[in-house]
Amino acid sequence: MPAALPETATWPTPELAAMLGPDAPAFADYQPDEPWRLAATGIPRELFYAHDWVDPDR
Repeated sequence: MPAALPETATWPTPELAAMLGPDAPAFADYQPDEPWRLAATGIPRELFYAHDWVDPDR
């Protein structure tokens, strides 16, 4: 069973938003490239978004 996500007032959180690359789409518009990844892995879309769009230099 996947772990529960922490309660947040907004997503992405201000901390995460500060780390996103300038070309990151709005979370509402984001869909993983392979929609099956969500169902097959049990990893929430929020984690794929962070992984795909965080700029490692930030």
